[in-house]
Amino acid sequence: MCCLMMALSLVTFTSCYTYETYTTPLEPEYNRMYRNWTKREVMNRFGAPDRTFSFGSTSEVLVYEQFNTVGLAVEGLAVSKKRRLFREFYFDENDKCYNVKSNEYDTHETKTFSKGKTVGLVCGIIGGLAGFIALMTQIAK
Repeated sequence: MCCLMMALSLVTFTSCYTYETYTTPLEPEYNRMYRNWTKREVMNRFGAPDRTFSFGSTSEVLVYEQFNTVGLAVEGLAVSKKRRLFREFYFDENDKCYNVKSNEYDTHETKTFSKGKTVGLVCGIIGGLAGFIALMTQIAK
């Protein structure tokens, strides 16, 4: 009986945590990293752009893009969708980067304590203590 209570308390303790997936846009980080870089520095880092275009009368944009096909199954039907990931570097008349646009995200998981399972945690503590006390009384006999 005491072993069962201790095992239940361990299960309760470990189930109080959940993993949550977060996505963070990379565009602000890209703007911090690559602002004021020259065109040459960007091209040395990423290679030749996939395409370029003019923006306004004095700006040029280097575009790096990648296309992925994402497959989905919806009610037995296979559906595929093309997704475009891009980084666009905007340069002024002095070839200095002044803006970066991107739709890329960083995805990461975080282990978090689940507040909704607090009752389970309290019950686990009580069960663990009861199991420990029962074990100690068995040893004392």
